[in-house]
Amino acid sequence: GFTVVKGNVLLIESSHCELVGLEVISTDGSSLLLDGQTGAGSSYNTVKDCNVSTSGRVGISQNCVKHSQILNNTCQQNGYEGLTIDNHSDYCMVKGNRFEGNAGGVGQVGIDCSTGCIISGNMIIGRGSTAGKGLTTSGITFQNNIGCTDKNIVTNNVITSNGE
Repeated sequence: GFTVVKGNVLLIESSHCELVGLEVISTDGSSLLLDGQTGAGSSYNTVKDCNVSTSGRVGISQNCVKHSQILNNTCQQNGYEGLTIDNHSDYCMVKGNRFEGNAGGVGQVGIDCSTGCIISGNMIIGRGSTAGKGLTTSGITFQNNIGCTDKNIVTNNVITSNGE
């Protein structure tokens, strides 16, 4: 793997990529962004065994990607969510990850307008009473801001310390 530090963002706008063993710390924006909104789209990407921490925004962000796998990562102390699954990021597998102490957004994991995703076997630890007034500290948040979020499966996760 390699380390991405300070101000850098890794943007993937293609398919069949594997990001394994990365350490991404202290970025200004979202650390790892899988984006299929432009070009030929983005699908069948894997983010595995990565440590994503203290980014200014989202740890791992998905926008218009299909069939991604987010496996065995640690996303902690990021400015917004640890993980987002947004805007038709359908049929993704989120398994064996640790999301801890991410500061805001809609919670530790946020999903909006995505279908058929499986979120299973993750450890999701909020900020507890240190979150501060006005910050959302949900473990997993399903929204319909962009469009319908349905037919997703959430199973066998441990979610703790997400309230004030």
